[in-house]
Amino acid sequence: MTRLILHVGVPKTGSSAIQSFLCRHQMLRSKKNGEELRYAVVSKKDGWLAGDELKRRSIRHPLGYIPSAEDLGEVLMTLLSWERPPSDLLLSQESWSRQVEALSSLPSDIDVEVVMFVRPQAQWLASAWWQWFAWTNQDGNPIHAWRVLQQERALDWHHLSEKFSACPSVRDVRIRLFRPDTDVVAAFLEAVALEAPKGIQTSRFRRNASLTTHHLVLYRAMPWLRRDNGGTLDAVLAKLWPFGQKPKAPIEAELVAEIIEASRPGNEKLLERLSEEDAQMMRQDPYWWDAAAYD
Repeated sequence: MTRLILHVGVPKTGSSAIQSFLCRHQMLRSKKNGEELRYAVVSKKDGWLAGDELKRRSIRHPLGYIPSAEDLGEVLMTLLSWERPPSDLLLSQESWSRQVEALSSLPSDIDVEVVMFVRPQAQWLASAWWQWFAWTNQDGNPIHAWRVLQQERALDWHHLSEKFSACPSVRDVRIRLFRPDTDVVAAFLEAVALEAPKGIQTSRFRRNASLTTHHLVLYRAMPWLRRDNGGTLDAVLAKLWPFGQKPKAPIEAELVAEIIEASRPGNEKLLERLSEEDAQMMRQDPYWWDAAAYD
């Protein structure tokens, strides 16, 4: 293996759409030299999962895709244990954005390229609230969730990207902006200079469906149901019971303003890591800079 592309998330930036596409179209051609690159799923349990078996399992899975294991170190150890790994490989898992230390185990002859999508921090927390924090934050207070995230610098996108850049095995880090109204699969393929198969509409690969107000009634009555089954049950409910409205996260205007101001220094540095087009888009997007945009 000489080239390894890692799509590392972050969560809530369209990873499910990217992985749904990749599970069905695993051999992709480079726009630069025409060479093929393979997508696969790697985990300690299944080892290598690719080809027709990966496609079959992903189609049958309630989420419509299968990602690699959440533990990046485990995935890399599995790769390094193979006698004949593929020369060019693409892997994806949204939880890897905070596991840069795992890359220290890679030998120097492997060139790693990291792709990471990001979005405004206050918008991110609002999007993630009903998927995770509402069920794990015991008092249901978004302020406490933000305090933990802030202390861990979990939403400091510039800091995360700098950590990857400082890793000796990483050749390039590409940061892309996620916007809910854009084709994230096309944006991902552009970031890694790969071509979509002819005739494939990348925009048809959608992100996970959001919870609705009806789903929340069920989960509040039986919180263990959501806690024990997570996003898989969300996907099932979205298909079988697609009723109700999208709930609003309980994030007050004061907290939005605090998040924006605390994130501003890192976001201003992040502009320097973006393409000219994305930097201009970020400057013009008020959700990064102005709490009034959330009113």
